[in-house]
Amino acid sequence: MKTYNFGSAAELLRKYLSQKVKGVTSEDLEQIVHYALKYYAKIQHHHRKGDDHEYTSRDIKHLYHRILADTTL
Repeated sequence: MKTYNFGSAAELLRKYLSQKVKGVTSEDLEQIVHYALKYYAKIQHHHRKGDDHEYTSRDIKHLYHRILADTTL
């Protein structure tokens, strides 16, 4: 399964979300993606920093659906 570093995962997640949500500034979307990835890394591997965590395509898909389900974007 392909893995992504923090920057690549953020870019991919931002791309997917920007296609689905409307009326959200790019800065807000950037913050949502940043905090989602950091939090996900923290709960998955609490001993590692988010920037060091590698994300699978499954992780990114999971976060995408969780963000859409948990927000009113």
